[in-house]
Amino acid sequence: MEKAKLYIDYLYVGALAGFSVECQFNPSELTVTRSTNWEGKPVPERDFPRTEFKGGNAATYTLNLFFDAYATDDYKTTKPSPRNIRKDINNLMAMGLRTYGYSVPLSYPYLGEPPSIIFVWGGVKLFRAVMTSISVTYTMFDDKGIPIRATANCTFMEQSHPLDSLPPQNPTTRTESRQTVRVTQGDRIDLIANNYYGDSRMWRKVANANDLDDPFNLRPGQLLVMPPEE
Repeated sequence: MEKAKLYIDYLYVGALAGFSVECQFNPSELTVTRSTNWEGKPVPERDFPRTEFKGGNAATYTLNLFFDAYATDDYKTTKPSPRNIRKDINNLMAMGLRTYGYSVPLSYPYLGEPPSIIFVWGGVKLFRAVMTSISVTYTMFDDKGIPIRATANCTFMEQSHPLDSLPPQNPTTRTESRQTVRVTQGDRIDLIANNYYGDSRMWRKVANANDLDDPFNLRPGQLLVMPPEE
C-alpha cells in the first residue's frame, strides 16, 4: 500500500526543498476544515439581517500518526532491526522549525520561517500549509528507556507562498477604497441607498456607479459598489 507523505514544498528555497517524511502507518481518517466570515446587519425592513461577506479563513487539517519500532512494514529480513521512531518524530517536529531546525544563515528571506508542507497520499494532494502544532505521546519504552511506540497529533494551516501573491499595483494608479453591498431577495435600489446612506435619493448615484441599465431590476447575489458620499 502506498504510504502517505509530508514533504517540504519545492518553492522553499534551499537544499531542504523536496525533503519528505513518510508516515509509518497511513492515517485512518483525514478531515479538512475551512470557514468563512459573514456579518449580519439588522435592517428595519426585514425580519432577518442583511449578510455581508467579510473574507475567508485559512483551511486546516489534522493528522493522527502512529509509530511502532517493531512493526515489520516492508522489511525483507525475517528479523528486522527495530525502527528508530525517535528519528521519525524528530523529522516531523522539525517541520515546524525555521530551516528544519538547522542553523542556516539567512541567505534567502524565505528561510526565516518554517517551511511550507504538502500532504500527499496516492491521488490526494492537499494545499500548501504550515505546521501550527504537534503533540507527541510516547506510549511504550524498552528496558533501556528507549521509546518504541508513540502517537503524534499534528495540525496544519493553509499557507500561501510569496510567489502566489498578486503583483503590487502601480503606485501612480491608485483608486479610492470602495465598499460593496450584496443584493438579497426583495432588495430595491432605493432601500439599499436608504440603508447605506440614510437617504433613498442616493439610488441614482449607486446606479451610475454600477452602470445599471434598469436600477429597479436587481438580481439576488448581485454585488453593488457603493460610492463615497460627497
